[in-house]
Amino acid sequence: MSCLCIHYHSTETALLGILNDIYGEASEGRSILLIALDLSAAFDTVEHSVLFSCLENSFGVCSQVLQWVRLCLTMFTICFI
Repeated sequence: MSCLCIHYHSTETALLGILNDIYGEASEGRSILLIALDLSAAFDTVEHSVLFSCLENSFGVCSQVLQWVRLCLTMFTICFI
């Protein structure tokens, strides 16, 4: 899992990091899945505790995935996994 778009870092740096990861995995014959989410704008108007509760209780999101969403909403603008 990679979270590459950290505040005050450029999009170019993030894309180069992603491409590097993709090329590295592909050269070893591994499959690659890229999911890009911009969670910051979408959930700015939602109280995060309500969102986390809903994700956990209504959708069964828990453990590491829930922690990842918390991390992305508090520290990162865009996260790539």
